[in-house]
Amino acid sequence: MSSASILELSKQLLQLDSQAKYLRSEVEYLRSTKRSLEVSDVTQGKLSEMRESTDSIAKSRSQRSRASTQRSAAACDVKISLPQDFIDDLTHKCGDVDASIRSHKELVREKEALQALLAKAEDSTEAAEQEYISTAEVAGMDSDGTSRSAAGLQKKSEYNKALMDTAAVYRQRENARIQLEGQSRELLRLAAILQETTDAEGQRAEAAGVLAERKAKLAALRHECDMVARATARRDKIAEKTRLGLTEEDYVRHSNFDRRVALHELSKEDNLIKENNLAIRYRAMQITKIQMHLELVGGAIIGDVMEGKERVDAEIVDELVKEINGLYDSYLLATLRMDTVDCGIEKMVWRASALQQAKDYTVVEMGRFRQEHRRYLNELQNILDMEHSANAKFITRLQNQMDALYRKSTRKEKSMSEANREAASNACL
Repeated sequence: MSSASILELSKQLLQLDSQAKYLRSEVEYLRSTKRSLEVSDVTQGKLSEMRESTDSIAKSRSQRSRASTQRSAAACDVKISLPQDFIDDLTHKCGDVDASIRSHKELVREKEALQALLAKAEDSTEAAEQEYISTAEVAGMDSDGTSRSAAGLQKKSEYNKALMDTAAVYRQRENARIQLEGQSRELLRLAAILQETTDAEGQRAEAAGVLAERKAKLAALRHECDMVARATARRDKIAEKTRLGLTEEDYVRHSNFDRRVALHELSKEDNLIKENNLAIRYRAMQITKIQMHLELVGGAIIGDVMEGKERVDAEIVDELVKEINGLYDSYLLATLRMDTVDCGIEKMVWRASALQQAKDYTVVEMGRFRQEHRRYLNELQNILDMEHSANAKFITRLQNQMDALYRKSTRKEKSMSEANREAASNACL
């Protein structure tokens, strides 16, 4: 093998050696980063648990504070106040917690990217190690990977410089990890402080606020019960007043009377129609007789042979003509009167049907009104019974709680008095 090929192989070997060492350092750095990210995952789990607990505590406190403010505005003067310095410190710490959470999310995203780079680096490291082993066997390198050529020394110095840069980056990463761990410890400390904020005085004030709220609720329920009772009495009075007026029987009786009046008027109109028909027939018979008589008179007047007995005076003829015209006019008036009577009959029939419909509608409406009134009274009675039972249970529960508090306070007073007595006896001895 020529010297040029040996130099080229040595250069390639040095390059591969530097790449392999660089990849090994990257692999070690990525592995350490992976371990730190696993630690950060555990820390994130703890932080999420603490955050959930703190959120639940904050929500419960906000709800209690809102409820206490509403209670104090409604029926009591109980107020729960915290020091302003503590509130400012707590707000500042909450802001630090939010910033730590955001930085933790950024580190999680960086962790995912580093994990992907770690997988790629491991693959490339394995390939470079295989290539390095094959090249070292060809070039005859020493066991520690050093070369006696000038190019090898230059590559080694470059490798040392890159190694120092990598160490500086690693130190920065370690500083970031240490800072994150410090923030995690600070978060744990803040969570512990948040959990220890409630004390005995706060619980006592909260119990007093709850008691005042329940008293206000009981007073509101009593007021509502009184309002319901007054509304029920007013509804009953209105129902009694409506009973004093026209009842269903009165409406039925009035409708029957109107129906009888309509039938009487209808019978009178029928009688008038019958009389008019008889008068019309009689007039028609008279008209026919007069027509026959006129025909005879006309024949006697126009005839060729005029006898003395058959002669008729012109005045008699004029009178007959006038009588015929009068009978015709009376016939027309009778027909008009029959038409008006028919119209009146139709009106009376329509009025009778309208009265019957009004009667049926009145009966239905009265039944519906009775059902609705009965249903409303039943609902009011059920509501009153439920409210009475709930109020009784609530009052008994409050009484039991007050008795328990009284017994507890008496026990405390007894224990304090006994302790004072023992202290006094010890002082005397």
